[in-house]
Amino acid sequence: VYKRQAKIWDTRSGECIHTLDEHTGEISSTQFEFTSELCATASIDRTCKIWDVNTGKCMATLRGHVDEVLDIGFNATGTKLVTVSADGTGRLYNVNNAQFMTVSYTH
Repeated sequence: VYKRQAKIWDTRSGECIHTLDEHTGEISSTQFEFTSELCATASIDRTCKIWDVNTGKCMATLRGHVDEVLDIGFNATGTKLVTVSADGTGRLYNVNNAQFMTVSYTH
């Protein structure tokens, strides 16, 4: 069952620390970058959001897909984020400034 929110849990106490709830559609994927200071969520609302794990605040909303975002992934250094959509495209973003970098089309 997909939800429109994601939760960040304290693994020691088992308590929910933050609820990430700014998407208008169900979340399809969640990914942490390697330091676990940021996480990203993808949604059927055609957006991806980058979150500050410590504060639970949305740092950026990435737009550009014309259909639901199915999956996301950070590069090894956490500086780039790729989004893959049902629209047949993959989009690459710079995490530091949330700027779109390039798009790849499938055939």
